[in-house]
Amino acid sequence: MVFLSLMVGIGIGLLLWKYLPAGTRREILSPLGYFENKSEEERMEVVGFLPTWMIGKTKIYGEELTQLIFSGIEVNKDGSLLWDVQSKKINNDDYLVVKNNVKKSGGKNLISIKLFTDKNLDKLVASDFAKQNLYKEVKDIVMTGGFDGVNVDFEYMSDPIRILNSDMMAMLAEMKRAGWGIVNVDVFANTIIKGDAERLT
Repeated sequence: MVFLSLMVGIGIGLLLWKYLPAGTRREILSPLGYFENKSEEERMEVVGFLPTWMIGKTKIYGEELTQLIFSGIEVNKDGSLLWDVQSKKINNDDYLVVKNNVKKSGGKNLISIKLFTDKNLDKLVASDFAKQNLYKEVKDIVMTGGFDGVNVDFEYMSDPIRILNSDMMAMLAEMKRAGWGIVNVDVFANTIIKGDAERLT
């Protein structure tokens, strides 16, 4: 039964694909082809996350992406960056090939910083020293590594909606003023689904 459903699904997909206009098919298959003759506002962003454990195991991306994010570097409660075996892959030859390829194709390279421990996240947000330490360390990496910006992936495990509190929003505003270039923030849809929706208003 599962096989039959799968075959029917594939058949319907192929039928729909056949009747799509050629231009639409080309846009789906080649995102950067879609950029030609489009204004800056109309261009589609294609963002790729490259987890450290996948470095050297993926194809060599380039023109398919508008942003490649090196994911990720752990943040300590004092705002310092944790340089373990995984995060040190920022200098790995396999990663540098992909990074340079994206840059040559006109894409942007970002680094991702992450913190998933509630207690440490609270300490970071509450400490001006820790925040200033974080801003400085990340800016140094962005400048010395030739990155175009930073992806921020901070998550509370006990109450995901806490990430939307005023202290965190103020911290994000400071990050944008810290000279990091592009600053983007991960928003996990399940956070909103499982959170208290009434507190979002």
